Amino acid sequence: MPGALWTQAGLPRVAFAFTTFADKIAEINLIANSDHLHMLDLVMLDD
Repeated sequence: MPGALWTQAGLPRVAFAFTTFADKIAEINLIANSDHLHMLDLVMLDD
């Protein structure tokens, strides 16, 4: 699922999960619950 991740001090704080339709973002879900974030397979890219 496409998305983005906001981090603070190197720790994930909010995950943005994008739902797409016809090559456009149709919905954005924000996940900020730390227990839920730890269950996700998050990949942080280097600058």
